[in-house]
Amino acid sequence: MGPAGTALLCLGLCMGQGIKAQAETFLRPTLEADSGPLIPKGTPVILRCKGHPGATWYYLMMGETQSQGAVGAGMEANFLIPSMTKDTAGSYHCLYKTQSGISETSEPLELVMTDLFSKPSLSAAPSQEVALGRNVTLRCQDKQSFDRFVFYKEGGADTSQLQNKMSQPDFLIPVVTAAHGGLYRCYVFHSQHPYLWSRSSDPLELNITAPDSVPSQVPETSGPRPEPPDMLFGLTRLQAGILIGISALLILLFLFFLLFFLLRHHHQHQARLRTGGKEAGVEETLRSCSQAEDVPPASLYEAVKGVQIDERRKPSALVEDPPEVTYAHLIHKTPSQHLEHLPLFPPRESTLYAPLAIQ
Repeated sequence: MGPAGTALLCLGLCMGQGIKAQAETFLRPTLEADSGPLIPKGTPVILRCKGHPGATWYYLMMGETQSQGAVGAGMEANFLIPSMTKDTAGSYHCLYKTQSGISETSEPLELVMTDLFSKPSLSAAPSQEVALGRNVTLRCQDKQSFDRFVFYKEGGADTSQLQNKMSQPDFLIPVVTAAHGGLYRCYVFHSQHPYLWSRSSDPLELNITAPDSVPSQVPETSGPRPEPPDMLFGLTRLQAGILIGISALLILLFLFFLLFFLLRHHHQHQARLRTGGKEAGVEETLRSCSQAEDVPPASLYEAVKGVQIDERRKPSALVEDPPEVTYAHLIHKTPSQHLEHLPLFPPRESTLYAPLAIQ
């Protein structure tokens, strides 16, 4: 193999070792505290750094200064802080060393010492009972002049920070969902000492309700509440009574006019029947008289006689032993002549007498 081949081989081996070392240091470690990042004053805490199975040494860094070191025991190394004080509170990260090199640092873990100041008060506006989709404001208040506020939501073993170091005491949740329900706490501190916090506020439970069961926000007034009016058909009892009375009166008036119309029609019908019978009798008499003017005396006598015979056929119309006989004097003249100027017995005309029965 020539010099060029030897150089290429050495270059390949060196690059392979470099890639292998880079792959080993690629895994980034993680750092966490057993009891969470909020540590009460004077409480011990254990920090766990998880790295690589081939790690030979672990380092715990506070800021840019090495705090502790531990011999690597596989994937994990533990670091003990015996008591949380003002000096031990701060930002921590860890790293590990292998035979190939040193890993990159973990994400920072901020250890906060609490219970240094008195606790604030936490409230919800407009209420702790919040409907889905509505908004709610959490308010953290204290009696001292703190300029930073932190809100936390507790969920079992997990505690999540809602807003990091707010400069306002109010935290707004614009659209409430079911996940927002639970216990909340808040802390206060000075911006010059970001790792020294107050005690936790009393827990505030936020209850999420259905949209139709949102409690009304109308302020309660003292004294008995006025009872709602008694309604009937969408009207008050008085209005409904007046309407029913008017309707009944109109129905009675209609029935009265209907009865009056029927009675009047009945009387008019009866009157027409009576008037029609009399008119028919008069017309029949006039028709008989007009026919008698053109009939000779002999025929008149026969007609009168026929009437007498017809009357005798009816048992109810018979007149037994009439007390006297009346004779009618028939004058065969036209109706246009005045009867008062006619002689009682015209001399040149024959006279025909016929007995008439008087009923």
